[in-house]
Amino acid sequence: MNHWTQLTLARRGSGTVNEPWAAQFKRVSRDSGLRFVADIAYRVQGIYLAQLSVWRERSSEDAQSELRWRAGIKPLVLDDILWAAFLPRADLGGERARLNLKVRGGFTADPLSIGEGVIAAGHTGDPDGGLRALIDQFDSVTAQFIDRYPRVSDYLIALGDLIAESVHPRPRHQLRQILALIAAGRPGEAAALADAQIAAGDTGPFSGPILDSGYSDGVFQHLALSCKPTHAARHYLACRTPTHRLQILAESDGYRRDFELARGFARDRRVFARLRDFTGTSLWGLILTPLPDSGPLRYLQAAGRADAMTLEICTPNDPPGEGSTRYVIGHDAPGGGAARNTIQLPYSTEMVWESELFAAEEAIGVFDTYYDTGALDPRYHLRPAEQHPCSPPP
Repeated sequence: MNHWTQLTLARRGSGTVNEPWAAQFKRVSRDSGLRFVADIAYRVQGIYLAQLSVWRERSSEDAQSELRWRAGIKPLVLDDILWAAFLPRADLGGERARLNLKVRGGFTADPLSIGEGVIAAGHTGDPDGGLRALIDQFDSVTAQFIDRYPRVSDYLIALGDLIAESVHPRPRHQLRQILALIAAGRPGEAAALADAQIAAGDTGPFSGPILDSGYSDGVFQHLALSCKPTHAARHYLACRTPTHRLQILAESDGYRRDFELARGFARDRRVFARLRDFTGTSLWGLILTPLPDSGPLRYLQAAGRADAMTLEICTPNDPPGEGSTRYVIGHDAPGGGAARNTIQLPYSTEMVWESELFAAEEAIGVFDTYYDTGALDPRYHLRPAEQHPCSPPP
């Protein structure tokens, strides 16, 4: 069975790549007018950056018999747009440094693949022949692509064909599409595509600080805001203002982790889906506390397993200043002959009535309602369990 080894392995000390061969590839490429960044050859042609990556196929018969190549292309402006939105304060250096980053940087748009193949390596009589033929093929597919798609608006057509053929486009494909829409002067469509991806739960292939705030978000959100009026940024920041604290309790690593949630930030509520993962041990507790959390205790908490958990709410007493009461939430008042159920937790055992057991799906709804309104659906029954002083929950 064949396997592929990239030239970059030579820098990692792998003995499977012949360093002189890598040097030969660079020499022949440079003789053809190509430049190099690390192991990638490239050429700037008009608005485009064309890139060539090469692998050597290693077979049992002849370790240097064939070379595999792949060509990609992208408009130079895509990465400039990305960096302006995602890294507005970063010093990326001069023109040459920025070009090198476009070829090999981490925060970049992927080139669109426009050709690939396998070609025989050169023989003793013409050691450079295979490489020259490979570069000729690279130049040919590059020229054909540019002739067919000379402008960024044309590049969008090529991207559209790729996405139409993909059953599940990757986030990096969608990133490239959003950037190309912006470059083509279609910011409204770019923002709509970014917003749609965010709504579907995909915030992009990388994330970072946003709008010089203390918040971080995915690159799709950065790009969406860059396409909208300035009031959209103000609205976004207002939506990120924390309204609740969430604590997740687990036994697997003994953690108790705190998060701040913002009710206006729709994605934050997805954390309640963690109730489906409750095992009673590795993940067993969740506490939601409205902010600010000074004064009488207020919180909603769940503990147990996904198929059998107890829900409790703590609310201030009336009149104010008299502390708070913790209640067990039930579907109705327990009857005289109702069965008691045991919920085993890592540090305690909870006894609740049958009518006070909840499964994860219903519990998620209870948390959603409390998160939005600060109260429970009135159909639920509350059984007093404990008086609390005015201090944070345990």
